[in-house]
Amino acid sequence: MEDNEKEPAIITVEGEVSLGSNEISEDFSEGGPIEDEIPKIEQETEEEMIKIRNLEKDYSEELKFKKHQEALELKAVANTFFKSGDYQAACNSYTQALKTCPLCFKPDISILYANRATAKLKLHYTYRESAIEDCTRAISLNPIYVKPRLRRAACYMAAEDGSSYENASEDLRLVLQMEPLNREAISMYKELQEKITERDKKMEEVMGQLKQLGNMILRPFGMSTDNFRLNRDPVTNSYSVSMVQNPNEQE
Repeated sequence: MEDNEKEPAIITVEGEVSLGSNEISEDFSEGGPIEDEIPKIEQETEEEMIKIRNLEKDYSEELKFKKHQEALELKAVANTFFKSGDYQAACNSYTQALKTCPLCFKPDISILYANRATAKLKLHYTYRESAIEDCTRAISLNPIYVKPRLRRAACYMAAEDGSSYENASEDLRLVLQMEPLNREAISMYKELQEKITERDKKMEEVMGQLKQLGNMILRPFGMSTDNFRLNRDPVTNSYSVSMVQNPNEQE
């Protein structure tokens, strides 16, 4: 952790988590342990946080300081749960700390979101999207905080269909702009490029097979797949099909 507390280190693509001088390694290929029953965690609601923030407006400086200290104590408890492998309890304690810490202490709140994201990833693979949301909140509170960007990139890279690789690339690019010698980011970026190459190769193979099938179906109608163009949306990474009247004509 930060502020004289040891923070759970970044979950890499290979799944290694460093806790101080101890290193724990486990299979993270599926984004965390798969269980029949998803562990439940406490999560603040938007309405709840609005109410809390409204109450904070009347806090004295002394009370803000007291609440901040309480939040740091809860964070320390959460860190202990994390190090012991009780990720469910860690998530819940981070949530309590988030509800306690006044908004004026944005760097600390950013750390809490980033730490909870890590705990969610370790708890269960189905919390991956929720972990991405926590990382995004952490970044919005502290844009130069690189760890949530690395964690969010790891989440994007864990997507089996490769649909979020471009998002991961953008996060890693920004990290390397801020810290060009960040070994974690360099390693992840290298692996990401390999993943993108493999994904695109598989896509080409699939598209080739679909083209052959499409030509067989369209041939009786005097058409071919050349009469259709596949368009990729770089934002959503989705595809749409448009018809080309004269495919042999140059645009």
